[in-house]
Parts: sequence; structure tokens; C-alpha cells
Amino acid sequence: MWGKSKLKDTKANFVVQIPEYSDAEILNILKKRNHYQPEAARLVISEALKRGLINSEDDLLEKEFRTKPLKKTLFPQIEDKQQKKKISRSITRGLLITGVIPVIFGILKLNEGAQVEGSFVTIGGVLWIIFASKNIRKINLKLLRLLFGILFFCACVSGIFILPV
Repeated sequence: MWGKSKLKDTKANFVVQIPEYSDAEILNILKKRNHYQPEAARLVISEALKRGLINSEDDLLEKEFRTKPLKKTLFPQIEDKQQKKKISRSITRGLLITGVIPVIFGILKLNEGAQVEGSFVTIGGVLWIIFASKNIRKINLKLLRLLFGILFFCACVSGIFILPV
């Protein structure tokens, strides 16, 4: 992407891409023009002038085109749907892999002779893997809450049996 990119040949990309954008995309970029590279912002403004979306650069001073500052949050909002889908799948794969830890821990406890603890933690890990795999296709907040409930349960069971009494 050409907004705040570190790539060297971005100029060639946005010079070709911007004229292909729809009017709605051009207007959306105009509203966020301060967050783009200056050359790209100038090209979008000239494209908007050429298409008649704005009459002059003075139109950009209107309330409609005022650039809002980016919000600094722990988890920023992802606008691109494709990118959002990729990131959520990546996070879900990480959750899926972490389900292996309680399974291994439970199997080790079963081998040590702690049947109750080992079976609870192993079952929790298997449930974790199942629910995490269901989240790969589509993120479901109820399943995520259930995952963290299982995590809390496994942590409590492990803590009860690991900590000395």
C-alpha cells in the first residue's frame, strides 16, 4: 500500500492506482489525506479536481474534509477487510497452537500418575484446540469467551495441583 510505506518504488504504484479508484474511494482518501505520503495526497487532490469532486483546494478546509487524528489504541481498528481477515486468522492460528501446551502438560501429568489433574487439563486442551479451529473460518466472540473460560479453568486446575498446600 502506498500510505506511509517504506518501499522505494511506491510512487510508480500510486501514480497508476489512484486514477483507477472510484469517486467514493477518492473522497475517502481526501478525508484521510494527512495520513498518506505527501506525493500521494497531492495526486489524490489533483484527481479529485480533475473529476470535479471538489472545486478547489479551498474545499478541503470544509468540515467534511477535515482530517481526524489517528487514535492511539491498544488494538487499532483495521479498515481493510482483507487485511482484517488475514490478521484475525493469524491470531486464531496462534490460539490453536497454544492449545497444544495444556494437552502436553496433561499427558505428562497422566504419565506421572495424576489422573484427575491430567485428564482435566488434557480435556481442556483438546476443547481449546477444537474451539480455536472453529474460529479460523469466522471469528465468533462467544467461542473466544469460551476459550478464555477454558484457559482460566486449566490455569486454576494446574495451579491447585502444582502449588504446595
